[in-house]
Amino acid sequence: MTIEQWTIVGIISGIATAILTLLGVITSLYMSIKAIREVQTDRRLNQAPYLAFEPGGQQHPIQFNEIKNPEQRKRIGVNGENSTLVGLKTDDGKITHQYHGLKNYGLGPAIHTQITWIPQIVWVGTESFRIDEKKLSEQKYRRDLNTIPASPSHLLPEQEATFFRIPAFIQRDYERKITRVTGYIEISYLDLFKERHTTRQKFHVFTGYTDNPPYIHFTFSDILFDQEVPQNDDDES
Repeated sequence: MTIEQWTIVGIISGIATAILTLLGVITSLYMSIKAIREVQTDRRLNQAPYLAFEPGGQQHPIQFNEIKNPEQRKRIGVNGENSTLVGLKTDDGKITHQYHGLKNYGLGPAIHTQITWIPQIVWVGTESFRIDEKKLSEQKYRRDLNTIPASPSHLLPEQEATFFRIPAFIQRDYERKITRVTGYIEISYLDLFKERHTTRQKFHVFTGYTDNPPYIHFTFSDILFDQEVPQNDDDES
C-alpha cells in the first residue's frame, strides 16, 4: 500500500474509534440516567402517601344558627323567617364533634391535605335532582365553598385527620329541606416531592333535621379509580 492509502486507512480508523468511543459514552450516560430515574422512582414509591376515608358510617349532632343580620340575609338571598345556617353542634363556642376517619395508608407523609365534596344527586323529601355543571356554579354547590382543609393538614403514615366544617350544600340549606345527598369526595394532598395526589371516594349524606337531637350522617364507601369525573349510578327513586 502506498503512503497515501495508509494515511486514508489511519484517518478512517481514527474516525471509527471516535465513533465507537462516542457510542460508548452515550450508552454509559443512558444507563446512568436510567439507573438514577429508577432510584428516584423507587424513592417516590417508598415515600408515596395514600389517603382515604375508612369505609362506613358516622353520625354527628348538628345545630341551627339563626341568621339575624338583615344585611347578611339580603346578601345570601334568605327570605324565610326561620332560615338558619346548619353546623356541627357546639358547646360554649367549641365544636363537640368532628367527622373523622381520613387516614394515611401510604408509606410517606401527606402534605397540605384537603377534601372537596362534589354532590351529584340531591334529595328534597322523596324528590331528587341531579347536580349538573350549571348547578355546580350556584353558591352552595361551588367547588371552592365545598373544599375543606384537614386537621392536621400534614399526615404521617397511619395518622388520621378530622374536620370541623360540613359541606356548604348542607351548611347553606337555609330552609332545611335536603334529606339526602350522594356524590364523591376528592381527597387532595402532596408528597415530599411536591407531587399532587388525588383519591376519589363515594359518599352518602343523610340529614335528620327533625330528630331530637338533629343530626348529620356521613357514609364513605367505594374508592373510584377512573380518572374521568365519575357518573353517579345510584337510583334516583
